[in-house]
Amino acid sequence: MLNLISAKSKNVAFIKYKKSLSISVLYLLSLVTFGQGGFLEKDIKFEHFSEGLSQNTVSAIKQDKYGFIWVGTWSGLNRFDGVEFKVYERFRSDSTSLGNSYVFDIYEDLRGDLWVGTRDGLSKYNWGQDNFETIRNDPDDAESLSG
Repeated sequence: MLNLISAKSKNVAFIKYKKSLSISVLYLLSLVTFGQGGFLEKDIKFEHFSEGLSQNTVSAIKQDKYGFIWVGTWSGLNRFDGVEFKVYERFRSDSTSLGNSYVFDIYEDLRGDLWVGTRDGLSKYNWGQDNFETIRNDPDDAESLSG
């Protein structure tokens, strides 16, 4: 009787293992099929966009939580909405423009704030007003951004 219970428990364990393995395989198959670049997504088309960027040398690319593609170049920041580009550059007469047109990096923090590293400091994008607040290095201020 003990051998019968032992054999039965081994059989149940094997069935649970087989069921778990089957579920895992189905899950992985669904990721491949419906997930990133899956087999069913054959109708996706990509167009080459050669016009619209402020400059051809790209230094940074970031997709934000809203789906915009931000492209940093040596001559400005470019926001692509899926149809067209909007270019942000540095204008000395406008304190709310980009800190510098030479963009090194783009970062989105956990709150969804977009930060742009430029040659002259760090610019935070203001979503509500479509402009920037820039933090610059001031050698005379120990509290400012370090250089």
